Order: sequence, then C-alpha cells, then structure tokens
Amino acid sequence: MSTKPSSSDPTSLLITVGSTLFPELTSAVLTRAFARILVDAGIKRLVVQYGKAKLPWELIMRLDLAVDALGQAERTVRPFDSDDGEDEREIHFQVKRFVDDFDGVVASVDAVISHAGSGSIMTALRNGKKLLVVPNTSLMDNHQAELADVLNAQGYLTVSSVDELYKAVPGWLALQDRLREFPQQDPTIFRRVVDEVAGF
Repeated sequence: MSTKPSSSDPTSLLITVGSTLFPELTSAVLTRAFARILVDAGIKRLVVQYGKAKLPWELIMRLDLAVDALGQAERTVRPFDSDDGEDEREIHFQVKRFVDDFDGVVASVDAVISHAGSGSIMTALRNGKKLLVVPNTSLMDNHQAELADVLNAQGYLTVSSVDELYKAVPGWLALQDRLREFPQQDPTIFRRVVDEVAGF
C-alpha cells in the first residue's frame, strides 16, 4: 500500500536507470565522492540499478566487489575511510544490473533518484517516495525530459541534470514534505500528462 512521503530524513536510497544505458548517471553515482555526499546526508543504504552500463573496474577493485553472473553485488563500505580511522560512518552498498521486483525495491527505500522513464516515475510516485529525476539528455526526441519538467512544475518531483547532481542531492534529501503527494484515486492523471507531453 502506498504511503505519504515521510517528513523524516531518508536513510535509504534507490538509484535506477531502468533497462536502458545511462552511463553519465551511473558513472556519476558509482564514486566515493558521491557516497560521501550521501553519508553526510544520513543515507545508510544505497541500491544502484545500473542497467546495461558496465561497472567501473576501479569501483570493483576498490570495494573488492564480488559481482555475480547476474551483475549483482553488495558490501558495507566506509567512504571516508582513512589511515587515522577518525570517520567510521558506513553505507551499505548494493549494485544490481536489473531488478525483478521493482515495486518491491522501491517500497523498501525512502527516496529514489531515477532516469525519466515513465514507468520508473510512476512507480516511485505511486509508492509515495521522494523522487529526483535525472533526464537522459542524449536521447533523441526526448519526451522523458519534457515529462519530468511537467511533473516538476506541478510539484510532484524534483529534476536535476547529471552535472548538477552533486549540488542538488543534499538539498533534495533535506526537503521536508514540500513536494505534492501524487493522487492515488485518479490513475488517469499520469496518463493525461504523458499524452500532453507526447502531443496526443
């Protein structure tokens, strides 16, 4: 059952690119610098669904990830780890090429960063999740970006570019109930928005 976005700070985050290839986004989030931003913001669990992208070899080696045949791995890491051991904050890090139960994964987290695919957006909104959408601007006839902009203007989600992601994430995670709750009772609203963007 869907829930209203919580006013408490999120501690778990899903980043998803769907079934497509969005290397600009996956390369930006699969870094120690981004993990540090998340830990500073209070995130303790991160799930990255990276689609057809290749995991950076540097990431695999640094985290000593044992990636299985399905492209999945997980490990608890300390992004601020240093020789003096002063900052021992951790984040549980999971990577998945694809997700069988996408609704279940979305339901298990507090917040979602997503590509602008309509299915991913709809799932996050219907589950009442705090949602930041990063459109893939390399796509031709980019209705995804238009859809995200319309829903952003209506107050249902936040939009960022890949280039602005590091700056946008801390403020977005700190938002307290500023975004509108997506209506559960009228499933035609989202369809009308999609039709408007597509020119139907």
